[in-house]
Amino acid sequence: MQQSRQSIPAMRLIAIAFFLALCGVAQADPWWLESSQSAHPPGKQQAAAEDAAQNRENEGGETVWQRTITDPIALYTFVLTLFTGVLGASTVALWWETRRIRKSAAEDIRTLQRAYLSVEPYGVHAHNERGRARLPGDKGPFQSVPQIKISNAGNLPAREIRWVIEHKFNHDRRLDDFPIDETKCEGRNVIPPSGHMIQGGIVINVGEVGTTDPGELREETDRFLYVWGIVIYDDGFRETRRTRFCHRYNCVNLDYVLADVRAPKRGYIGRSIAAEFARYHRYGNDAD
Repeated sequence: MQQSRQSIPAMRLIAIAFFLALCGVAQADPWWLESSQSAHPPGKQQAAAEDAAQNRENEGGETVWQRTITDPIALYTFVLTLFTGVLGASTVALWWETRRIRKSAAEDIRTLQRAYLSVEPYGVHAHNERGRARLPGDKGPFQSVPQIKISNAGNLPAREIRWVIEHKFNHDRRLDDFPIDETKCEGRNVIPPSGHMIQGGIVINVGEVGTTDPGELREETDRFLYVWGIVIYDDGFRETRRTRFCHRYNCVNLDYVLADVRAPKRGYIGRSIAAEFARYHRYGNDAD
């Protein structure tokens, strides 16, 4: 029992010695290395410093490209940087091309699906012919109305449709003077795909052969009635579109309109020009 008590302090001393040894190893500059480092002669240290300085001078004389091709790490870094740059440029180019294709596809869809309004000549019709046949007494001069047919050839409804219809007479079959005042436009209609509507212009008094009123519609050779104007509408994509039209009628084709059999007294009730005699004039027709 007494012998075991004496062995305990000895074990403690051994543990303390082992701990101090570990602390000496963990030091950055152990004491036993100081003696070995100081053992090196100063001449070798000076020679090593001179060699390092010489190497730096030699490296300073090399170009970047020479360093790159002689140093594997530098060459790898250069190739990696070049590849990264090419990859970045390719990514930007791909993004730009994708954006262009998407924009082009959207424009193609708009072009194929939007509403398209055309304006066809619908003839010059006698005005209020049935009511006129039933009026007693002097009915005044005949009156006629130039009419147009507005058709939707697109795949979406045309909305907010408004229009203006003008007319004038002239002996020049190549007339190129058709001013349009869009402030005169009226209407707010809708035409579905493949649909159409008929609209008429200002009423024209009909004169007899030999009269000289420049504003009258009368049968006369080489005298032309020009019917022109504009149709403005929403194409279905909230874009405002315009269709300009100009139709030409030769007044020599003016014909009489006979009252129907239900009239108390049959007779001529007006003058008209059939749509088949209309021509799309060489000027004044346009669309967007």
